[in-house]
Amino acid sequence: MTRLSKKTAKRGKRPAKQIKKKAVRPSTTRSTAGPGFDFEDQVAAWLLLKVLTGQPLPGIEGIGTRLQMQVESLGWAIDDILLTTMESPDDQRHLAMSCKSNVQVTASRLPADFVTRCWKQWAQANPNPMQRDKDRLMLVTRGRNNAFMATWSELKNAAPGADIALAVGRMTATAKHRKIFESVKAPARDAGIEATDRDVMAMINCMEVTPLDFQIAGSEDEKAAIAQSRKLLVDGSLMEGKRLWSELVAQAKNVRLGSGTLDIPDLWRQLRCKYPLKDHPDYEASWQKLCALTHAYKGTVETALPSGLSLDRKGEIDELLKRITTDTVCVVFGESGSGKSALVKTMLDERFPKAAQVWFGPTTLDLALNEAARTKLGINQPLVHILDATARTDNFLVIDAAERLGHECALKSKALIESLKQRNASEATVGWRVLIVGQTEAWVRGTLQELAGAASPSNFEVKELPHATVKEALRSVAGLEWLVTHSDTVLALTNLRTLAWVIQAAAQFQAQNSNVALSLPVIADRLWTHWTEGKPSVHRLLVRLAEREARFERSFAISELESGDAAVLDDLSVACPLRKDGVTGRIQFQHDLAADWARFQRLKEIVDNTAQWAEYASNPFWHGALRMLGQLLLRRQVETRSAWDVAFEWAEQNRDTARLAEDVLLDALFLDPSADVFLEQRAEMLLADGGRRLLRLIKRFEHVGSAPGPSPAIQGRFANLSLYIETHFRTPIFGRWPSIARFLIQHRDRIVKMTSPVVASVCKLWLTSTPLRLPDGGRVPYRQEFSELALAMAREMQLGHAKSVMYLASDEDEMLIYQAAFAGTPDLTADISEWALEMAQRRPYRADIVEQVSAYRAAQAKEHKQRLESDPAYRRRHQELRESSGLISSARRLPPWPLGPTHRIVGPFREAVLRSVEFQVLMRADADVAGEVLLACIVESEPEEEFDSMRGVDRELGIEFDGKGYPTAPWKSPFYAFLRINPEATLGHLHQLINFSTDRWVQAVSKRSGSDPSRLAVRLSDGAVREYAGNSWVFTWSHENSTFIGQLHSALAALERWLCDLIDAGIDIAPQIGALLRATTSVAVLGVLVNVGKYREELLKGPLRPLLGVQHFYWWDSRDVEANAYRFDAMAWARSGEFIFEMAKSWVSAPYRRQPLRAIVPQIIVADREVGDFVAAMTSQWASPKSEKEALEFRALVAELDHRNYSSALDPESGKQALEFAYPSDITKAIAAFQQKSSRAIQTLTFPQECRNALERASTLTNQDAESVASLMGALDGHEEIDLKDDMLRAPRVAAAAMLLLRAPDWLAQNAVVQQRAQSIIDAAIADIVDRDEAHRLRISSAPSHLEFAAYYAVERWLNDPGKENDKRLLRLLTSDDSAAVRVLVWSAYQNRDALGQRWWRLLYMALLWSGLSMLIPRYGDEEGTKVRWQRWCRWLRTRSLSAVATSSSINPLAIAQRVERLEFRRWRRRYARDGRVFTIEPGRRLSGSLGTDFLESAFAWLFRNQANRVIQAQELEIHRQLVAAFWSHQAWWLLGSGKDEKDDYRPMYGFGYALLKELARLVLESPVSEAPALWRPVFALGPKGHYAISHFLTCWFGQLTEATVVAEFAQRWRPMVEFMVLDSEWSKDGPWYYGERLEREVLGFDASSYIGRVAGHAALVGMMRDLFPIWAQKRLTRDEDNLAGFCGFLAHEVGKPLRMDGLQWIADALMTSPDVGKWYRDQTSNAFMEFLDVLVSEHAVELRQKEKLSQALLDLSAHAVSRQLTTALTLHERIRRLF
Repeated sequence: MTRLSKKTAKRGKRPAKQIKKKAVRPSTTRSTAGPGFDFEDQVAAWLLLKVLTGQPLPGIEGIGTRLQMQVESLGWAIDDILLTTMESPDDQRHLAMSCKSNVQVTASRLPADFVTRCWKQWAQANPNPMQRDKDRLMLVTRGRNNAFMATWSELKNAAPGADIALAVGRMTATAKHRKIFESVKAPARDAGIEATDRDVMAMINCMEVTPLDFQIAGSEDEKAAIAQSRKLLVDGSLMEGKRLWSELVAQAKNVRLGSGTLDIPDLWRQLRCKYPLKDHPDYEASWQKLCALTHAYKGTVETALPSGLSLDRKGEIDELLKRITTDTVCVVFGESGSGKSALVKTMLDERFPKAAQVWFGPTTLDLALNEAARTKLGINQPLVHILDATARTDNFLVIDAAERLGHECALKSKALIESLKQRNASEATVGWRVLIVGQTEAWVRGTLQELAGAASPSNFEVKELPHATVKEALRSVAGLEWLVTHSDTVLALTNLRTLAWVIQAAAQFQAQNSNVALSLPVIADRLWTHWTEGKPSVHRLLVRLAEREARFERSFAISELESGDAAVLDDLSVACPLRKDGVTGRIQFQHDLAADWARFQRLKEIVDNTAQWAEYASNPFWHGALRMLGQLLLRRQVETRSAWDVAFEWAEQNRDTARLAEDVLLDALFLDPSADVFLEQRAEMLLADGGRRLLRLIKRFEHVGSAPGPSPAIQGRFANLSLYIETHFRTPIFGRWPSIARFLIQHRDRIVKMTSPVVASVCKLWLTSTPLRLPDGGRVPYRQEFSELALAMAREMQLGHAKSVMYLASDEDEMLIYQAAFAGTPDLTADISEWALEMAQRRPYRADIVEQVSAYRAAQAKEHKQRLESDPAYRRRHQELRESSGLISSARRLPPWPLGPTHRIVGPFREAVLRSVEFQVLMRADADVAGEVLLACIVESEPEEEFDSMRGVDRELGIEFDGKGYPTAPWKSPFYAFLRINPEATLGHLHQLINFSTDRWVQAVSKRSGSDPSRLAVRLSDGAVREYAGNSWVFTWSHENSTFIGQLHSALAALERWLCDLIDAGIDIAPQIGALLRATTSVAVLGVLVNVGKYREELLKGPLRPLLGVQHFYWWDSRDVEANAYRFDAMAWARSGEFIFEMAKSWVSAPYRRQPLRAIVPQIIVADREVGDFVAAMTSQWASPKSEKEALEFRALVAELDHRNYSSALDPESGKQALEFAYPSDITKAIAAFQQKSSRAIQTLTFPQECRNALERASTLTNQDAESVASLMGALDGHEEIDLKDDMLRAPRVAAAAMLLLRAPDWLAQNAVVQQRAQSIIDAAIADIVDRDEAHRLRISSAPSHLEFAAYYAVERWLNDPGKENDKRLLRLLTSDDSAAVRVLVWSAYQNRDALGQRWWRLLYMALLWSGLSMLIPRYGDEEGTKVRWQRWCRWLRTRSLSAVATSSSINPLAIAQRVERLEFRRWRRRYARDGRVFTIEPGRRLSGSLGTDFLESAFAWLFRNQANRVIQAQELEIHRQLVAAFWSHQAWWLLGSGKDEKDDYRPMYGFGYALLKELARLVLESPVSEAPALWRPVFALGPKGHYAISHFLTCWFGQLTEATVVAEFAQRWRPMVEFMVLDSEWSKDGPWYYGERLEREVLGFDASSYIGRVAGHAALVGMMRDLFPIWAQKRLTRDEDNLAGFCGFLAHEVGKPLRMDGLQWIADALMTSPDVGKWYRDQTSNAFMEFLDVLVSEHAVELRQKEKLSQALLDLSAHAVSRQLTTALTLHERIRRLF
């Protein structure tokens, strides 16, 4: 087919009549009514009905998805109706239809207009929406031409033929066939197409003609449509069928007149809300399969106990129903076996009996969402389409066991849920609700939330059965009633699955003597008999499967079982706890406990082989079984000893090889029903050796005897902290505590002496988790006993401190003891209050403590005396100590403050008061004592009067230093909680603190000024006048930050926040405001109240109105608002985590803190005339300041606060009335006059910067600008009085002169006097640069540099005229020690370096010389000859020619430094000689760097692009590299000589050195790969002693990484660096090994994770270095713990992800190779180690499950962490079991 030329197309046109018809097909008429359009609507309805009922579509395959009308704008020439179908997700097809309300066709032809448009569609240039091989073009006519249809049918039958000639022959065989064939071919010319017979045949193939008789009397097609509509309906009535057909026609009309588009799924969703529909025929088979799968899956979910008893779960169902009613996606979670699925099944069946339910387990869901595999389930379409095609209004998708979804399946499931949510959002009623069912662990980890697509989705926790429910179930079964009396049994049966087993095996328990303790092992043994029926083959099968499950196999393929085991499956009892997956055919245990108990049977087989069963202890899957084994061993005897004792002794002796064996045996001690007996039998063993074993047991008990406290919902909100939260916030499992409690109480005296934080933690857990009283009013068991134990330990610590005993425990551990004591306050209020006051140094110590301390000190004194007499060495050390301790203090000790402590408070106690929740218990029990203790901890202890005049006022407020108080916030003060607990008492204590600090402020100011500061007098609403002390700083105390007095600021912030909270709660705070105004003497509280008034402006009209009359508050508040913009320390808050960061940001940036009072009050005074009159009356009494500027500002403020200066006007933008303010005319005039008067001073201050900008440009000043500059210069010369100091006038004067001389030459030519004056100013400025050495001493001035502007002049003259005078002028400026002038000179020269040629290099050479000469400036005491020589050298340098020969090779910093050093040596020899000494220095030792680096930073700033802001051109890059390398050679030379000996570090460099390193790092990246090592090797050559420099270089190196970094190029340069350090052991031999290893970690990127993470391909970047990491790991992981910590931290970061699995194995191998690897002592190593393990468990569970070696490595590392009792290790160990 070929496109016709325009000429050919013109000759082939049809008659004008036809063309006119086409031309008048305007789209605008398509939205009108009429018979033709009614026909079109009915055709569209007919088409919709075919799609909805699954009938074959005319000429096209697939399922209809979208109907559109009037689609010409979409590129369709056949544009009445467009139907889109989908054959597969990647295969969409179209049916385009043209509807004609008459017959149109004749016996011999198709209408030319239709065919022409078909050809145009066919040949349309891209983008052409038509797919020729798939899409169809249809003509729909009203009425039928039978002759045409018969012939057309024959043509259609012939069209698809493969033999073109044969097909065309058949299509043109007769005249009637040829006429229709030609009626298709001829119109092609109108479309500009030369169509071949092949083209015509293809066109006929894609054309369809369909006659319909709609709108004809007795229409058969309409009858058929109604009949088909009835088939779609459930009841099928004729009336409903007609109604549905009318609905479809109306829908089509709405599409035509409306949006033009109707999605079929949307139509289906609309219809199912109005009509009871049958299932969509296209999806019927898939629906049937889903129903079958759902029925089978639900059949495995038991909702009743084996006894037939159905538990009453109405309350849970009601709660769950609320969740799913309000949200379309709900997560249901709980522990394994808690009955989650049963609850969901019961709720849906009972409350939604007619709803559609679709249930999936992990296996079936994975298949259903897999496009390639879903047909195995009989699902023929994408799952989302099937669900969308539901005919019901209520539909539920249940995803069960969601924690076991694979990664890919989870992603697809999330997309499915999101799609259903979006569909729900577009419907009037909810189509699908989704219930995600999973285990608690998956919720805590955030896995279920991720699946739900929300951070906090609607959720419901299914908790363990209440004890009462368990007892009810046991009572319902004959013979099991006696179990109700065994609390431990009831506890074990709170799991629904276990309860069902016991009831199922009731016969095994009915014969049990009710007096015999029923332990978990006994339950397990009896169930085992029931399950196996005593058959060894079943026993063997279950044990083998349980062993495999402990190796991370969740389910087992039957075909992979040994033949004997497979045969056993055929004859398994129904009671056997195995179940088979109906889809995969794999088998697995019904519950984790069944596998545990099977493993217990295996352990019983090897009970006497301790070494064999101990190997299992590192695997958490075996812990349940091992604990049961331990209980069994407690009852077995080995000769005269218990088997438990024998095994425990072996486990202790083999701790390194049998990790955790001793731990699980200890677990058995306290878990056994007879724990009281077994613990007491081993009391001496447990308490020996300082209670080491007991403390280990207690540490494990605290975890095993408790459950996670915060709800999983809360843990889920903080998924990144969930491990920490689950570890530290727990709730006792009450049934496990009595035995441990009784043991601790029995041996209290010995345990108290341990002062152990482990015991304190257990006490605290019980005391903070149990109620004060039982529901019946009785006392909670063990509360008082634990309180007494905690207090006794706190008293023991108190005694130790009184004796000055040094404790090895950390401050955190000691603080835990005090927290436990505070937690017991409700039980021992008087005792703990007394103790707290003593610890706070507010009361003398108790008499017995004083007596013990006195006796101890007497004994110490006696021993000291004896040793002094008998031990000479001791006597000598004592004498030396006395002589060295005579320090002279510059302060005078003051008496204790009235509110403060009498002596210094123990630090951990103070921390417990200020920062522990437990102190709030004392607040509730005894507010007076709590307040006194709190004030003592805030107020300064052992105050001193300092005589340092530089000391800040904040140090004199009597507040104890608090390093953790910065930055300040309300929640950092205990007063915030105290105010909520007991406001009345708290306010009293808070006033004491604020008034005390304000008094101290008054005293400090008085001491400095010699008189008391004035006080503010405020007339309150009751007429009383009160005075308040303070200034603008005191006023803002509630908002200030401080690293010293943060507790004071936070206390006031707490007051402000508390008052705002009361307002938010709808409480009238007028009483509180009145009390505060009367009780305080401090402006600080008034500052709080002003802010509260800004928060709720109504208060300013009422109780806070008196404050509006205080002038100072307006000024102080405005400054506070300005300062507040800079108070949020983002870096400091970021360290506290995202949640605290956002909370702090919200506090600091609160809207009321950003709006000044003077902007709020005008709104009030205009709206409330009474308040306006009050403010006006008060302002009339204000005294005006004396200074002109302040007086004018005062008048402006008074005017702003006068309601008479406001008027109402229409805002043209908003159309609303708005206030307009206008100053009175006298103020307006005064402002204008002041501005005019002060304009010259302002111009003077701003002119230097304007001048810099102008001088950087080459433009010439206009005459007007030149006159303005000349006028300013004259004013600065004294022609006008300018209110500025003389040194502030110098720079603008020289700047003006330089501007005129350089940028106004023509104007100056006409103003000779001005020119002479300008030149004299410049010359004088340069001439003032003297030759004396004193001129080069340190000068401090805040005025801008005037020589900077002389430099602009000098360098420009020098550039244009290289004469001697200009050289001299330039060199004087270069050697002036004015850094601004030097930068201008050199930078200007650099910009003209090409024109300067060798003069550029000569200038740099002179700069280098001066940098050396400046190091030789004479010092105080040098002989006169030294000064004379230096001045001579200085004059010599300043008279050199700058036109002498020089090149880049002249710039040799090292050579000049070496020359200077020789002169330095001579000078030092002369100095020593004058004193009769000989100056010596070690070979290679440097006296200094011999070059002035401060000067170099100014003169060579152009070297560094971060300062010069430019790109180095390619032709200059080589010279640039040489210069940077040359300067680094000098730096390295200085560093190598800066250490004292081989162990000493090189000195840290100055700024110039660090700038060089940054530039070197940049050049390494920009230089060719082959040249890069020459740049970094000299840096690395410093070795470990140069760690400062190398570390900075590496930071800069990685800091260059960006998202756009080319990974391969970076790696090519990075790799040699790593190889240099890691592969070459020689480089680090000279220097401390620890610095060498630290640098190795840095070069590997361990400290640069955040930088590497910027790179889009960071995984590939790390992958390119993969082979180097194992080399490092093998060398270093066994050496130092910092290597382990750094590596773990790197692996835990996203950047280290590619190495995690290998890293896991390397660390495990290192631990096995060298046991010392695991004996670290730093917390940071523990934290990094645990973080890495946490990431592994969280993100790599699937991979670890699949690889046994890796899973074993994980188990080994986690077991090691548990054996070391790391903080979160036990929690992680449990997670591994739950997750895997």
